[in-house]
Amino acid sequence: VHGDHKLIGKQWSVMRYSVIVLIFFISVSLQHINVEETHPEYSKLEATPQYGYNAVKIEKDSWPIKISCQFTGSAKFYKKNTSPIAQNLEVLIFNISDSELRIKFNNVDTPRWEIPDQFPFPTEATAPTGQNPLYNVTIFQKPFSVKVTRIATNEVIFDTSGTDLIFSYYYLQVQTALTTNDIFGLGERSYSFNLRYGNYTIFNADHPVNMEDGNVGHNLYGTHPMYLRREASGNFHIVFLKSSSGMDIQIGERFIQYRLVSGLLDFRIVLGDKYPENVITKYHDYLGGWNQQSLWAFGYHQCRWGYRNLSDMMTVVGNFALNKIPIDVIWNDIDYMINYTDFTVDTKRYPLAEFTSFLNTSRLHYVPILDAGLYIGDNDPYHQGIARNVFIISNKTGNPLIGRVWPGPVHYVDWSHPNSSDYWGDMLDSLYQQIQFSGLWIDMNEASNQCNGECIDPPSEIKRMSETEIRDWRTRRVQPAEKESRLDDVLSNDFPFIPGGLKNMEEYTISLNATHYSGARELEYHSLYGTLMSTATYGYLRNRLNQPFPFIISRSQIFGHNRVASHWTGDNYSSFKWLLASISHIMTYNLFGVPFVGSDICGFEGNTTQELCARWYQLGSFYPFSRNHNIQDGHSQEPYALGPKVLSAARQSLSLKYSILKYYYSIFLRKRGRGTIFRPVFFEYPKDQQVYHPEILNRQFLVGEALMVAPAVTPKVISVKAYLPSDRWYDFHTGETVHYHNVHEGIFYDSPAPIDGMAPVFLRGGSIVPIQNTTNVFRSADLPTSYRLVVGLKPFDEQKLKAQGFVAAIAKFSDDFYVQDRCVQGNCIALISAISVSYTHLRAHETGRNLVCRLLLEKKKTTRYL
Repeated sequence: VHGDHKLIGKQWSVMRYSVIVLIFFISVSLQHINVEETHPEYSKLEATPQYGYNAVKIEKDSWPIKISCQFTGSAKFYKKNTSPIAQNLEVLIFNISDSELRIKFNNVDTPRWEIPDQFPFPTEATAPTGQNPLYNVTIFQKPFSVKVTRIATNEVIFDTSGTDLIFSYYYLQVQTALTTNDIFGLGERSYSFNLRYGNYTIFNADHPVNMEDGNVGHNLYGTHPMYLRREASGNFHIVFLKSSSGMDIQIGERFIQYRLVSGLLDFRIVLGDKYPENVITKYHDYLGGWNQQSLWAFGYHQCRWGYRNLSDMMTVVGNFALNKIPIDVIWNDIDYMINYTDFTVDTKRYPLAEFTSFLNTSRLHYVPILDAGLYIGDNDPYHQGIARNVFIISNKTGNPLIGRVWPGPVHYVDWSHPNSSDYWGDMLDSLYQQIQFSGLWIDMNEASNQCNGECIDPPSEIKRMSETEIRDWRTRRVQPAEKESRLDDVLSNDFPFIPGGLKNMEEYTISLNATHYSGARELEYHSLYGTLMSTATYGYLRNRLNQPFPFIISRSQIFGHNRVASHWTGDNYSSFKWLLASISHIMTYNLFGVPFVGSDICGFEGNTTQELCARWYQLGSFYPFSRNHNIQDGHSQEPYALGPKVLSAARQSLSLKYSILKYYYSIFLRKRGRGTIFRPVFFEYPKDQQVYHPEILNRQFLVGEALMVAPAVTPKVISVKAYLPSDRWYDFHTGETVHYHNVHEGIFYDSPAPIDGMAPVFLRGGSIVPIQNTTNVFRSADLPTSYRLVVGLKPFDEQKLKAQGFVAAIAKFSDDFYVQDRCVQGNCIALISAISVSYTHLRAHETGRNLVCRLLLEKKKTTRYL
C-alpha cells in the first residue's frame, strides 16, 4: 500500500508538472492574440449600415478563442426574405500548431450543415499544439473583423475587414486582403496556373470542354477551395475553406471575396517558409495524404468511346504489338454494357470466356466505366436498390428521385445511407463475376442529369438516349429535356445569389432539395457525391478484392478524394489550347493532393491532327496517368493510326516513359503520400522571378526534383526556347551540358523539338536518375531489374563534383503486397551518391546497400551513362 502511494505521488508530481508546462505553453501562445476596438482603416472600408456585426464578448483565456458577435445592420434578410440574416454568430479561433490555425464562423441560432467528420474527409484537431506561433491574431470589435499576420515580417495573411461580413440563410460573404498577386489553386478549372483577377466558380458540374477565362460559370467537376500564395517576403502560405457549397470567388487587386449559398465559413490557414513544397506537405498532412498506385497504373492506357465489340479491342491491342508500342491497360467506355446499364456486359458483343482469355493471354489490365445513374427497369441493381432503400428521395413525391442519362430513367444512390456501401459492393461483385477488372472508372458522378432537377414524366415515358443524343449531350450540343422540374419549383429560386451566373443550380444535375437519409439535402451533399461514390468503390476493391492499391479514376471529387481515388481532367478538346492547359491543370491537382492525374492524350472531342497528337504524346508520356481517349465519331487516334510521324513520336516518348517508370514510381513512394510530383519550376527555384512569368510557369514543369520538361505546345515549331534557372543543366537525351553552374542567372536555351521525336528534357546538375533498357518491353512487368544511372555532376568545391539520386531498392515492383510491405509500411528507398575524387575518376555508392559502381570519365566530361 505504501508503495502504491509512493507511485501515485510520483505520478501526481509528473502530472502536476505537465499541467504547469501546458498552461505555460497555452499562455505563451495566447500572447499572440490581440484585441482592438476598431480597425485603424475603418473609415476606408467598404462597409454599409445594412450589414455588419460587432464582437460583444471575447473569451481569450484558453483555446479555442470564442467570439460572440451580434448583427448591427438594418437588413432583415439578404435580398430575398427566404434568406434571413443570422442575428448571432460565434467565431472560434483554434491554435492547431505554430504554423496552422483555424477560424470558424457559425450561426448560433440556426444549426448549419458541416462536412461529416468521417473518412475520407479531413478531420479537425481541437487540442492546441502550438507553443510559439509564427502568427499574430488581431480581433477588431466594432465592426467585427479578424486579421492574421506573420510575426517575422508583419505581412497580412488573412484580414476580413475589407467589406461587410454577411451571414444569411442562403448567402454568406466574407473577404480577405491580398498583398501580392502570386496566387495559385482554387479549382477545379482548366486555365493558367497563376490565378488572374476575375471571378471563379466552384461547384461540381458536368461542364465538358469548358475553358476558364476569369468569368463566372467555368467550373468543372471538382471542389478544392484552397489557394497557395507567395508573400512579398518570398514566404508562402495556404488558405483553405472547408466547404462543399457552391461558391463564386472574386480575386481583385487587393482582395479575395468568397460568396457561398450554404454551410458555414471554416478557414484553415497554413504558414510555410520560402520553399512552397514545405507548406504543401503540411496541407497534405491535414488531408490525410494521397493513396499509392500500382506500377502498372503508371504505364500507358488506351481507351475510346467506340470500341463496339471485343474484336475491336483485340485489333487495337494487336496493332500495339505489331508496332512495338508498350501498353499496360485497355479500357471500355459505355460500349460494353447492355443498353448503357451499369453492371451489365453485352455478351453477344463481348463474349465472356473469350474476353477473359484475351485479357489473360495479352497480360493486360482492364478498366471499365460505371456511371452514377442506375437504370429504372427489370434489372437486379434496380430491384436491390429499391429493396434496400438506398436511392436519393425526391422531396416532391417522397419516392426515389428520377433523372435521365444514357439508359433512360435512372435513380441515384444515397451515399449517406448505411446500406449503400454493401449495396454498391454487391453490385460491383456481380460485374466482377462476369469480367475480372483491375480497377474502375466512375463517371457522370456530379451527379449528371439530363433533366434539370428531376424528371416529372413517369419512367415508362423516359426513353433511352440514342447514340446521337449521347454524343450531343456529352459535347453540350443539346439542352436538357423539356419535361423536367418546373423552373418555378426548384430550390434555386429561394437563393438571393446563384454561383456561376446560372438561372438555377439544378442545371444538368439533380434537385438540390432532394432528401438524403442523413437528413441533409442534396444542396449540402452535391459536391460530395463523386468522392463518396469513390469511397464505396475503394472499400470494395480494398476489402473484398484485397487490393493493396485500389485503382479508381473519378471525374467528380472534393478535398479528401486523395485518400481513395484519382482523377482525370475530364472532357477536353483536340486543340493546342487544351494541350497547353493540361500542364497547369495537372500541376494544380498536385497542390490539391491528387498527384496521379492526366488529361486525355490527343484530346477527347473533335478531331486531332498529326502534329497535335505527336506533341500530345511527347507531353502526355510525362503525365502520371497517361491515357489516350476520344469521342465516338472522332478520327481514330491510337498512336499507330495517324501516320509515321505520330507513330515515331509516340514510340520514342513512351519508350522514354517506360525507361524512367520505376524512377517515377520511386518518386511517389519516397513522398509517402505528401507533396508534389508534376510540379511548377518555382517549387525548386522560388527566388527566381523569371519562373513566375506565365510563358514559363504554364509551359515548363518538373518531374520530381531532377528532371525539367519543356514540351512544344504551340503549332508549327521545330524548337523550344526553354528557360534554365541558375544551376547546372544537362540535355537528358544527349548528356550535353547546356548551362553551367558558375553562371549566376538563368538563361533561355533553344532546344530542338522534332515533331517525330521526344520533348526536350533537362537533367538538373547534382542529380542521378536511374533508367532502364526498354528493348522488348511491352508491359511494365517486362522491365528488367538492372539500371543504368544518368549522372549529372555538379561542382561543390574547387576540386570535386557530386550528384545524388534514389530508387526503390526492390526487385518485385509489380507485386503490390511486396511493395506495400517494403515501401509503404517500411522504407525501401535507396540513396545513390556520386562523388568525383578528381575529374578523371568517379565513385558512386548506394548508402546502406551492397552496390558499388566505378567508372572512368574522360577529362572534364561530367555526365555519363553507367
